[in-house]
Amino acid sequence: MKKHTLLLILILILFSPLFAVSQEISTADGGEVCLLVIDKLALDDLSNDNTPALVNLVKTGSVGLSSNRTLGRGNTEDACLTIGAGNLAQSFGQRIMGLNSDELVETRNQTASQLHQNLTGKNPANTSVLMIKISELLAGVAKNNVNTQLGTLGEILGKSHIPVCVLGNGDINQQFYRASVAIAMDASGRVPLGNVGPLTSNHVKDSFVTTQTNYTYLEKESLSYTQKPLVKIIELSDLARLEKADTADPEILKQEKRNILKKIDGFANSAANNLDFNRDLLMVVVPSAAADKVKQKDTFTPIIIKGPGYKEGFLSSGATRSDYIIASTDIASTILHFYKLQDDTGTMIGQPIVSRKSQQSDTLSAAKLIEDQAKIVNLIRTPLVKGYVILQIAVIVLILLCLVSAKKMAELISPLLLVLLAAPLVFLLLGKLGLVVVWHNIIVAIGSILLITLIFSKIYKNNLYTALVVIAAATLIIINYDVLTGSSLIKSSVLGYDLMSGARYYGIGNEYVGVVVGSSILLASSLYQRFNKPLVLWLIALFFLSQCILLGSPGLGAQSDGMITTPIAFLLTLALITGKKINLKALLILGVTVAVTVIGGVVYDMSSSLEMQSHIGRAANQITQGGIHNGLTIIMRKLAMNIKLINYSIWSYVFLVILATLGILLYVPVGGMTFIKSQYPILFKGFAGILAGAIVGGVINDSGIVLAATTSIYLVAPILSLMINIPSRVSSSTTDSSTLSQTNDKLSIQLD
Repeated sequence: MKKHTLLLILILILFSPLFAVSQEISTADGGEVCLLVIDKLALDDLSNDNTPALVNLVKTGSVGLSSNRTLGRGNTEDACLTIGAGNLAQSFGQRIMGLNSDELVETRNQTASQLHQNLTGKNPANTSVLMIKISELLAGVAKNNVNTQLGTLGEILGKSHIPVCVLGNGDINQQFYRASVAIAMDASGRVPLGNVGPLTSNHVKDSFVTTQTNYTYLEKESLSYTQKPLVKIIELSDLARLEKADTADPEILKQEKRNILKKIDGFANSAANNLDFNRDLLMVVVPSAAADKVKQKDTFTPIIIKGPGYKEGFLSSGATRSDYIIASTDIASTILHFYKLQDDTGTMIGQPIVSRKSQQSDTLSAAKLIEDQAKIVNLIRTPLVKGYVILQIAVIVLILLCLVSAKKMAELISPLLLVLLAAPLVFLLLGKLGLVVVWHNIIVAIGSILLITLIFSKIYKNNLYTALVVIAAATLIIINYDVLTGSSLIKSSVLGYDLMSGARYYGIGNEYVGVVVGSSILLASSLYQRFNKPLVLWLIALFFLSQCILLGSPGLGAQSDGMITTPIAFLLTLALITGKKINLKALLILGVTVAVTVIGGVVYDMSSSLEMQSHIGRAANQITQGGIHNGLTIIMRKLAMNIKLINYSIWSYVFLVILATLGILLYVPVGGMTFIKSQYPILFKGFAGILAGAIVGGVINDSGIVLAATTSIYLVAPILSLMINIPSRVSSSTTDSSTLSQTNDKLSIQLD
């Protein structure tokens, strides 16, 4: 074990640098950043007919899709707070209430300046716009297990003497909607320049959208701010007003939207014409998706950037490592990088957005294709995953009942166990078919799973266990290939991660980490049971090592919890199958080995360039900058997420059913588990390793119940397949040696 441990550490250290790359990012200083905030704008809205200026910006600049994850429901206010903080945030209360400092807060009979000072104790002198409810917002964020600091972007810009200006509002029907103030404000809720008052909007009588943006006034007001450097944030919220307005006839609604788009496009054209793109930056940002898009589970929003370093290409970032996709938390980091500023708070999780040259001339269509594919995956995820989970429970319970009461029936339906392992394989490949109709995907998925089950049940008619191992091996090989080539299969899989939600953008998600752990141990223990030789053991050790690198390398899987789970599960499995005693000393060696391995990987990740650090390295940097408090915050957030998923995730039911099944199989059929342990000790120890991996992954992972459930599939299905082939006489206390010999011969077929 000491040799295995040393080899594991050395190869991790030697090979991890092979998986990192660097990316140069262009910068300019002294210019203006103009941020056009066009809430509810969709990629579909961009056309030569309605928005020629925006389409031209796409052609001459760079376009991407923004993942707008927040701490809350992802509404406009949550999104703007998140953009301004450069970290996940959430609004609290009815509205966030941004006002001009001299505006009267009628319900308080005080000006915004007076009320802000009374609430915060800070003098808002020389401040044009104020976030009145800043104290309420700060108190709300403090209750979450995050290190988010609201107003970080404005705070850093202010300290660097770069003024921030915010213009425009989304008010409608005498209600304040001024979310862009959350992007512009500093940590005290202050914006030095701007106007978000009633003059920036008009009350109209020729439309059912009774309040609309005063584009003429905004254009004139915008031109009055001539100093540079300057960050100018302009809110154009008529599309959001359209959603809040009274219900209109469909044709009237379409016409009104066309009118709004043309007005927005005209303003964008004027803004672009007033900028020098050799030194100025124009960003078109959409905080939240339109309501009809959300219903379709399409929450990507377009983002367009033009300026130094952003010409004729598509957008990406170190946070997503995905073509055309950025996170809304990247916007603040991009603005800071434009001015060559650093986040001295250590709380921003975004990375500067970069532009890359596209091989396709029509980047707008390319972005649309990616959006449509992600939407389809989201639409089919619920029916397929929920159906798979229900099927798992049904198959496990049905076969268990048959084992207890109708053994012949259990043998008859035993091929159903193949379904449990065939589904992850099919789900891995389904997204690459490019099917654009939901029910087409569902039919193909079900048909493929049944086809694999039928083929393998015929090929391995008397070798169900072998069929399970072969399917597990095929799945593992494809996962390895996919991760080494960019994880495109996992990204498009219903068992992968949701790019739109932004929980993960690259590497291996929790579902497939469980698949890797379970299938690796199943394959390794089966091989060693069949070929019990020292060379095979060394090959298994190297194989386990390769899977640790696959999951833990910053340039590949980048799975922080998997980086801990896999070494523990694999080293424990090696110890068990080699006959090592698991005592306090062994556990101590195991703990030190895993700790050294993880620390080495984290240190290497931290030493990479900032834009190429994975979330593991960035989290470690946050801890080193913020101290033990940040570390505890991350731990508490993971615990909270795990508890939440245990209570609400459908995977919890699978794991509980599997644990209950394993408990029952210890006693029923009588002697069955004892027979497997005595006749196939290495397999039995491998099963123990899989169970250990499931439990460890379930405890330390922030989505642990998912990892535990998918790992356990590769435990319960093989055990049930072996149990089915144990004759009832084996469980009798009068079993003779000839019966045991015949049974052993029958089971040995399973491993050939």
